[in-house]
Amino acid sequence: MDLFGKKETTIDDAREWMNNFADEFYKESDMKKKDFFALLEKEKQERWLFIYEVGKLIAELDYNNDEYSTIQFSLIFARMPENELLPFYRKCLESNLYLEEISLTISDDELILNRLMSVKKLAENALEEEIGYLLNMADIIKKEFSKEFELRELE
Repeated sequence: MDLFGKKETTIDDAREWMNNFADEFYKESDMKKKDFFALLEKEKQERWLFIYEVGKLIAELDYNNDEYSTIQFSLIFARMPENELLPFYRKCLESNLYLEEISLTISDDELILNRLMSVKKLAENALEEEIGYLLNMADIIKKEFSKEFELRELE
């Protein structure tokens, strides 16, 4: 319990909220949960996959260390251009200077927005807001980058 009597979020809370979010997501979507919902349980780690129009969102709950349990949201939203790579890399680095609480990364040739949060600081009503923020930022970044570069669509 913290100073104000509010209970800290536990791993079980976060797992339940992510499962509830997934249930709602697939209930409102044309996709079949069994085809797109990927709960990949590793040792003290769980993942969920959500397919949005803007990209693929992976939520990863990591509880290897109970004191520092985290949830990471990674939104894969575009592929790198085939040309002008040095200016593109520079633009990615510059963009990270202005992004708040998220980072723009590249893995293979995919652009990814990441948000890492402590499970203890997570609130159930914040899940949807966090995901909405990432989706909105990916859309903004994609539009901004498309002014200078020919980003490729995800396959």
